[in-house]
Amino acid sequence: MRLAVQIISAETLDGHSMRLSFYKARGDTDFSLAGIIRT
Repeated sequence: MRLAVQIISAETLDGHSMRLSFYKARGDTDFSLAGIIRT
């Protein structure tokens, strides 16, 4: 099975950064949120 993975990096107002990872399986129309990584 092939997965498309998308990672978005964002910076919060208090100076922290977070990464949101999304995945999408073939046949799906939308991305699903896989997890949030706070750094």
